[in-house]
This record gives sequence, structure tokens and C-alpha cells, in this order.
Amino acid sequence: MLIWYKKEIGGGILYTIHQWLLLFYLYCFAGWIWESGYVSLKKRKWINRGFLKGPLLPIYGSGAIVVLVSTIMVQNNTFLIFIIGMIAATILEYITGELMERIFHVRYWDYSDKPFNINGHICLLSSLAWGIFSVLLVKIANPKIANLVVMIPNQVSEIIAYLATIFITVDAVQSFNEAINLKNVLVKITERNETVSVIKKRLEIVEAFINEDIKDLQGRILDKLEIQQERKSEKKTKKAMHIEAIIRKNLSITEEKIRGLSEKISLYMDKLEGVPFRGSEDTEHLKLEFKEYINKLRMHESRIHNTENNVYIKSIKIFLEAQMKLLFFDTETTSVRPGHICQLSYITVDTSTKPQTTTGKNFFFTVDEMDPAAEEVHGFSLEKLYELSNGLEFLEQIQDFMSDFFDADFVIGHNVQFDVKFLKHEVNSLYEAGMIDCSWEPKKTFCTMAYYKNICQIPSPSGNGIKNPKLSEVINFLGISDDTIAKKADELFQGSGNYHDARFDTAAVYLLVIEGMKKKYIKPGFFSSQL
Repeated sequence: MLIWYKKEIGGGILYTIHQWLLLFYLYCFAGWIWESGYVSLKKRKWINRGFLKGPLLPIYGSGAIVVLVSTIMVQNNTFLIFIIGMIAATILEYITGELMERIFHVRYWDYSDKPFNINGHICLLSSLAWGIFSVLLVKIANPKIANLVVMIPNQVSEIIAYLATIFITVDAVQSFNEAINLKNVLVKITERNETVSVIKKRLEIVEAFINEDIKDLQGRILDKLEIQQERKSEKKTKKAMHIEAIIRKNLSITEEKIRGLSEKISLYMDKLEGVPFRGSEDTEHLKLEFKEYINKLRMHESRIHNTENNVYIKSIKIFLEAQMKLLFFDTETTSVRPGHICQLSYITVDTSTKPQTTTGKNFFFTVDEMDPAAEEVHGFSLEKLYELSNGLEFLEQIQDFMSDFFDADFVIGHNVQFDVKFLKHEVNSLYEAGMIDCSWEPKKTFCTMAYYKNICQIPSPSGNGIKNPKLSEVINFLGISDDTIAKKADELFQGSGNYHDARFDTAAVYLLVIEGMKKKYIKPGFFSSQL
């Protein structure tokens, strides 16, 4: 057996074969601790990131050995250690990632969302990290670890190394076989997907034949809805005219009474002028009192004229507000860019009914991909969403909620334009694809973030002016407790969640408006005045 004994070569050190093996296994273990610990903290649950069953990540051990071997001749030059280590480790990472995907059809890491990546196997940030790792390894970590390994007697270290090799070889064979089985499962899934595609095509052919019948049915439904809308509008107009007639009648009666009283007092004053004891101080005092009273009455008369229209308009606005439909909503999404909605929660307030009705609805949707940053915010993984949605996608549930959005006079949310943008993207994409018959645009929107900005007056971190307040900041400003929000969410959705759960956030937005009205931050008739 070829043995490399420890000796100096160009400033570096070579070790025996079993010492190299021990170093390899130690770095495999260290890499496993680092990666599994990091990912587990991010996901808030334990995740074994190793390909093997044992606590080892060979990519880290291989990377460490490749770096140590490739930098043996330049260990006294930190810059060259960085460059050579970065290049060597990056090449290893790319080759390993490519082979793993080709053999098992599974990606064990993916940098596709990172800038300057190549096929998702490597990226600039990862390569720079390898360079820093190389310097830390060669200059700091390895000298200490290697000294401990070298201190172990050769015979002992050799036994440990070869026993570990046998254990890891068995583990690797079993893990490889399991991965191959996984590959076969994925192949079967792919075949089933192809079968599903064939069925979908057949359904499209069938749909082409019944499409005209569907359109005819839709036309009849729309005509019926239009007739109903006209009737509602007619009822609203009649009621408004009735209110106007009542108000004008009451004002007219009041005017006539005051005018009559003024005339009577004027006649009395004329008679008073003919009284012979004109010079009496009592008489003059009495005349002055009457004149003052008449002036007050006439001022009151003119005030009625001036306020008549205002009273009428305000009354009509109150009536109209009683016919409004308000919709409070929030979404959780797969990314910050218009992509897909994974949760939609909303509260409808219909004030046309007596008493008014308040309803909460919540929907989860199955999605194909999830930005890790988005998942970190709301905590919904692809697996969790599949479970919560019963495997149903946005298209399969759209008929259950979109009518509420079409009917809403106001769509209300915190940073509402963000959520509107995502919902429009989802709906309009389906419309453009010919899967639904109409696009969507909200009638009116109300953003609690923009509205409360000047009310809360929260200084910007940069020191320039005030900032847009977060949902939690407005909640704290109005003195609404988290328990109050959770109770309201439980009442409307039978599940409260917490901040960044759409149910909780929607309930919070609803309370922002209700509490704002109570505390006069939102004036009575505000929404009706915007129509």
C-alpha cells in the first residue's frame, strides 16, 4: 500500500492516506452540521440536508480536500489561496451538481434565483463563499484540526479511518439505491402527467362542441343579472326621491311657521307705534326686545335656506352608503413580483341588508413554485399549501369568490395596490388564456396604509419626512390588541393565524376602518362621498 508520510513540500504538508481520510470525514461531518443547522433554523424544523443517512455531507469533505490539495504549493500566499480554492471548489460543486441531477433527476441544491448562476449549480455568491472558506480552512481551521489528527498514533488512526470507510460505503450504497428508487418514482409521475395531458386534450375537444351552449347560457344569466341591477337602481332612485320629498316637506313647514311668526310680530310692532305713551322708557325697551327677536327669526329663516341643500345631500349620501358593499382583503403570494397567490382572505360588508351582513372567506391555492424569501415571511411551503387547499389551484376555485370582488363598491386593504396587482394578474392571465370570460378591475380602492400615513406621523428611518406605516404600526396607534384581531379572525374565518397570515391581516384591516370611524379618524359618510 502506498503511504504518504508527513513531510514538508513547498511550504505545505502531506499526510498518510488514512490521515487524509480522517480529515475528509471530519469536514464531511462539519459541513453536515453547518448546512443542516442553517436550513433547519430557516424552516423552523429539523431538516437533514445529507444525501447519506449518516451525519455526513460529502460535498463539504470533498471541497475541503480539493482546496487543501490544490493550495499545498501556495499556503503562504492568502490571495492565491482565495483564488485557487474558489476555482477548485466551484468546479467540484458544478460537476457534483450536474452528475447528481443526471443520475437521480433531483436537484439537491439550486441557485437559479441567484444572480450570475450557471444552470443553477453554481453562482457568483457561492464561489466567493468558497474562496473565503478556503482561506479560513487553510490558514485557521486545518492547522489545528490536522495537528489533532497527526497526534493520533498511526495504527489507531488507520483502524478508525478504515472502519469509517466501511460504514460510509455501506451507507452510500443504500442511499444510492434509495435515490434510484426515487428516480423511478419520478419517472412514473412524469408518465402519469403525460396521460393527464392526453385526457386534457380530449376534454378540450369536447369543450369545443359545448362552448356555444355555455356562451348562450352565460348570455341569458347576464341578461337576467342586468334586469335585476336595473330594478335595484330603480328602487334606489325611488327611495332617494321619497327621502327628498320628506325633507323638503319638513323644511317647508318650518319655514312657513317662522315666516308667519315674524309677520305677526311685525303687525304687533305697528300697533305698538300707535300707543300714546310713546315716550315711556318701558315701551322703548319692549320695542327693542321685539326688534331683536324678529332679527333672530329672520336670521334663522335665511339659515334654513342656506342649509336646505346640505341637509338634503347629506341625507341622500347616508341612504346611498346604506346600499354599499365593502370588501376588505389580503393575500399571501409566492414572490414580491406578480406571480401567484397562495392564500386569499376577504371580508364582505353588505349594508343594503337589514341588519347589514358581514362575512369572511378564506382560500388556499396549490402552486408549482415558491420563492424561499416569501415562504420565510408567511411560512406556507408547497407541501403545506397542497394539504390546506386539498390540491385545488386558483382556477378551480375562482367561481367561489370572484363574484364578491366584481360586486364590491370598495376594495380595501393595507398597501391595497400590491394585493390588487396580484389578483388582477391572476384573473387577467386566465382571461387572456381564454379560461374565463372577463377580466377584473376594482371599482374603487381604499388603502389604509396611505390614509393613516399623515395621521400616524411615523418618522422615516432616513430622517426625511414620515414613512408609510406598517399594518402593525397602525394597529398599535389605534390601540387595537392582537387578541382582538385574533378573536375577529376566529369569528369570521374559524382560524386566526398571525401577522402575514391573510386571515389575521384581513381582520386587522377591517378593525382599522371600524376603529378609525369610532375615533373620528374616518368621517361619517366618507365612503359614500367617494362614489
